[in-house]
Amino acid sequence: MRDIIIIIALLSLAIGLRLSAGRLPKKLGAFAFIGAMGYVGYTVTHSWIGIMIAGIFWALLPLFFIYLKRRTESYPLTPRPMNNFAQVDETFFPHASAYRSQLEDLGFDDIDEQSWQWLDAQQHHRFLWHPEHHTVASICLCEQEKIAFSFVIFHSELADGTTIKTTNYPFSCPLIHPSNSRWSHAPCEEKHIPAILKTHEKAIARHNTSPCSLRLPDPEEITKKWCDELEKQALYNLSKKLIKTENQKFTYTPLGYLFLWSQAVKDFIRLC
Repeated sequence: MRDIIIIIALLSLAIGLRLSAGRLPKKLGAFAFIGAMGYVGYTVTHSWIGIMIAGIFWALLPLFFIYLKRRTESYPLTPRPMNNFAQVDETFFPHASAYRSQLEDLGFDDIDEQSWQWLDAQQHHRFLWHPEHHTVASICLCEQEKIAFSFVIFHSELADGTTIKTTNYPFSCPLIHPSNSRWSHAPCEEKHIPAILKTHEKAIARHNTSPCSLRLPDPEEITKKWCDELEKQALYNLSKKLIKTENQKFTYTPLGYLFLWSQAVKDFIRLC
């Protein structure tokens, strides 16, 4: 009975920490879950071996589900354009209207919009830009696994072609980013556009550059360039042997499954 009470207490602590507002308590909550599973193993075996088995089982469980989900899935090497602008209802996506209002208040102007089917998600991007900041902002309205959400990406390009992107996207990327594409992440609960833009500016500063050394985006090339970057990312992952191709479609390799597993573990611990 005492063991059951301890397990329930650990699980309650883990849930409480995960539901808290701070990022550190959320991460501690992930370790509390692991501790609870480890104690379950100890309760059954009364040895350290039981703790190790329970820990390994808990750690590898996401890999099992990832393999079951992805083993029969194939994805186009290039994003598939979708002509469904008229069907996109901004009010259906949380925070999307607020993102647009905040960007317009900061002086960002509309450029273009485009919808793509990419991996498991349907993404509708609304592009805005600020010539003085040499920065493009994309409000992404995303439907993924029957979940609708929105996020923002700030994009700037250095003189040497390196791109710097900052986002509050709530998940880790399912593909490796090329070496000339540098990403930084704001917390997914951060909905204040000036704060995300400040994070983006700090990312630019870390590369010892200034707005004057950034390339001025070409509004007419934004959507094409965005699509090209996604294709280059897929080809980069092909060169790293995370994916394999057949008939212009790709599937994940065993190494790719391990990468997806590491991303899932990272998301579990980080929780945004």
